[in-house]
Amino acid sequence: MKRTGYIQSLIFLIILNFSCDKIEQKKSDLTSIDLELVRENSFSEIFEEINYVLLKENDTLPLVQPLKTVVTDDFIYILDIKLNNLFKFNRKGEVIHIFNSSGQGPQEFSQIQDYQIKQDTVIIQDNLSNKLIYFDNDGRFLKETKLPSISTNFFKGVDFSFHFINGMEGKGKDFLKIKSPSQSNFINLNLSPPKGRVRLIHGFAEDKKSEIRTLTIPFSYQVVVFDPLGNILHLKEFEFLNLPELTEEEKKYLQVMIINAFLPFPEFYYMSVFFGRNSFQFLLDKNFNLLFSGKNPQNDIDGMNYPLLPISHHKDQLILYHPPEFTTFINRPQFQSKMTT
Repeated sequence: MKRTGYIQSLIFLIILNFSCDKIEQKKSDLTSIDLELVRENSFSEIFEEINYVLLKENDTLPLVQPLKTVVTDDFIYILDIKLNNLFKFNRKGEVIHIFNSSGQGPQEFSQIQDYQIKQDTVIIQDNLSNKLIYFDNDGRFLKETKLPSISTNFFKGVDFSFHFINGMEGKGKDFLKIKSPSQSNFINLNLSPPKGRVRLIHGFAEDKKSEIRTLTIPFSYQVVVFDPLGNILHLKEFEFLNLPELTEEEKKYLQVMIINAFLPFPEFYYMSVFFGRNSFQFLLDKNFNLLFSGKNPQNDIDGMNYPLLPISHHKDQLILYHPPEFTTFINRPQFQSKMTT
């Protein structure tokens, strides 16, 4: 869904605002979900507004392959996994700062496995240099610490850190929780052995209001929900029935068994699943009861259709990158009126 871009390319963030008063609660046991019962839907059934942000690229350092994106009230942070740089934009799409990979020496990083924005601090996980490196929001170096374990993703709480090991330390070591140098423990959730190494688009996704975090388990239909203290609230596994028939080409190239997004909002969870070219969307309450389901949604708000494959979320907003053909709409009046300036 996302477009890898160079200096002259156009990269948009699409911001969709949920309309919670349009969501009616429907009780349902989500141990299994019958996809044949999910109907096609329109944007206006759950969204009330769409806004667009054109990200203006740096003339000398392009944003090549964007992945994990974090949006705050004031800024947009985007990881470039090709060049291992972290871009900081304002909400108008202007580049404010680039955290540039420069090496493996002191106060430097060469790889960004994951990152976290914690108040006014940017924390970068560099697996190659085996460290966490801290900067202030303007890019000034603060400190660096040794990684306790190689992991795919991490987050730091008030007095602890949590690491998704994903089988890197052997069987039975799925997560590592650390409260102090002398107080740490591996957590075993009996997850299946990993089928390969993946980069999670969202990592530990957080609802800032409740401080609830979620993580999708790669190559599975499982999600983990954490409370603000890093305790595991739920390990939820979904079963999808009557899957759409896939072509041989889709079976060969598409990662079918994966939850594309499971994002915590203040009042609900948002889940996105793709089967072939069919996009399914679900809103669940905090007890995993079904609030809304839909597939292949049509944009009846401004007519610009694109797959709902969210790259991030913020407050009541779902955030996407534009599909490649989206630039053809740039001069339409209804598009220009929704550009963030």
